[in-house]
Amino acid sequence: MREDEELQDFVVEVEGKEFKCHRLILSACSGFFRGLLRSGMKESQKRRTRLHGVSMETFTCILETLYTGMDNLTRDNIRSVWLAADQFEITAVFDN
Repeated sequence: MREDEELQDFVVEVEGKEFKCHRLILSACSGFFRGLLRSGMKESQKRRTRLHGVSMETFTCILETLYTGMDNLTRDNIRSVWLAADQFEITAVFDN
């Protein structure tokens, strides 16, 4: 589903890379994104946001977990992924 560009309706920019996503997935899995998308702020109106404090690799891992349900944690990324998941209120990363 993540690769199906036809229904992607939100862009998250991390370190200059754009990740095309689905608002439904983001808001269902993340308190941070749910609040952002319901807020009426410019990000929700423009359907795009830029994240700071998270690397492109870390966000990629988080998105893979959200879209596939598969645990992508390794010894090398566990700390950064868990910190980002906490920051963006993504409990699915901790549940896997």
